[in-house]
Amino acid sequence: MKNIFFLPVMLAIFLCAANSISAQENRDNQSLQSADTLTWQQCVGIAQKNNQQYKIAQANFETAKSSYNLALNKYSPSANLQYGYQRSNYDNLTDKNLDWSGSVNVSQNLFNWEAISSIRIQKENLNLAQAQLRQASAAVRYSLRTAYLAMLYAQENIDLYKNIYDIRKKSADMIRLQYEGGNESKGNTMRADALAFAANNNIKNAEGNLVAARQNLVVVLGREQSNDFMIKDELNVIDAKTIDINSAVETAPQIIISGANLRTAELQVSSSKTGILPSLTASGSVGLQGDNPALADGQNFWDIGVLLSYPVFSGGITAAKENIDIAKSALTQSQQTLAQQYLAVKAQLQSVLSAIDADLNTIESNKLLLASAEQMDKEANIEYLSGLMDFQIWQSVEQDLVNYKSAYLSSIYNANTDEASRDNILGLGLGD
Repeated sequence: MKNIFFLPVMLAIFLCAANSISAQENRDNQSLQSADTLTWQQCVGIAQKNNQQYKIAQANFETAKSSYNLALNKYSPSANLQYGYQRSNYDNLTDKNLDWSGSVNVSQNLFNWEAISSIRIQKENLNLAQAQLRQASAAVRYSLRTAYLAMLYAQENIDLYKNIYDIRKKSADMIRLQYEGGNESKGNTMRADALAFAANNNIKNAEGNLVAARQNLVVVLGREQSNDFMIKDELNVIDAKTIDINSAVETAPQIIISGANLRTAELQVSSSKTGILPSLTASGSVGLQGDNPALADGQNFWDIGVLLSYPVFSGGITAAKENIDIAKSALTQSQQTLAQQYLAVKAQLQSVLSAIDADLNTIESNKLLLASAEQMDKEANIEYLSGLMDFQIWQSVEQDLVNYKSAYLSSIYNANTDEASRDNILGLGLGD
């Protein structure tokens, strides 16, 4: 009876524990799967947890950290406990066979240039991995930002095309009334209907673009979704920022990475001189020797020493020249790469800053042109209905209104995408 009662209780406890472990994961999944809208910060949080590119960079950084700690460990004191049995003919020279022994052996590198160089190189590799993590974070942020903006642009395009359809439909209805009153031609009436029909198709196309943009965003987020979520945001005009290009280039991830590679190459030159430098090690041991496993009545022994080692042939002075030449050649390449990278990043940053300036000028121009097109359309409607403007001129004014509405939204979108490119060059990551 006790067992019959015990098993269901244990099963219930196990199920509760499993549910508790997965509760947080389920809540995270629901944040994307059940949300009707997502904000930028929510997208960033989901990408930080699920984007594979970012997770791989984090894993590489942790590996570099472990490699650095391992290099430090090689220069730590070494201590060994030994216990064993050994038989030799030296026992004939003693009164007793001291075949059993137990000891504690300790050694410490006093000077080992190879180990010192390894620590310095692994330290620089850690700095490199940190810079690569920052670069990966910036790259993921850029991908996320552009996908986010593309979806936002697709959303606002639907609203824009609905507005354009309303304009075209209103015009078609107006012209049909004119036609039925005998004041407009059938051809002009058919053209107005066709423009309204095309505007309605543009809405359908924009809805299809939204589906594609949503899926692209999901790919960057790194998690599948089960509903047609929307972005809770608007495309806004970006703020102009003054940036010192020279200072900005110095802190760009590409430059930091090239600088870390250069410092590693410099350290490799020092490390290549291992073959012409000796190593110095101190060691000591203390223990017991006896003729039985328990070491009863065993004899104490100890030793202490300092060992100076100098390689002669393999890996020593004979190989040093070649190793040094190889390291110096790699150093020269790293210096050239850094210089070239500096020029390239500076040119990229200058180009995108110029593009942003041009975007802001275009936005301002399109804003003024749109305002004038809206006023001209109002006036043209009155003149057309009054018979003071023919169909072709009136349609031209309306087309200008449609064009400038699209151009204004596109110019804002272009400015935002160029801003994302600028932030990527500067190394702004997911947490920024």
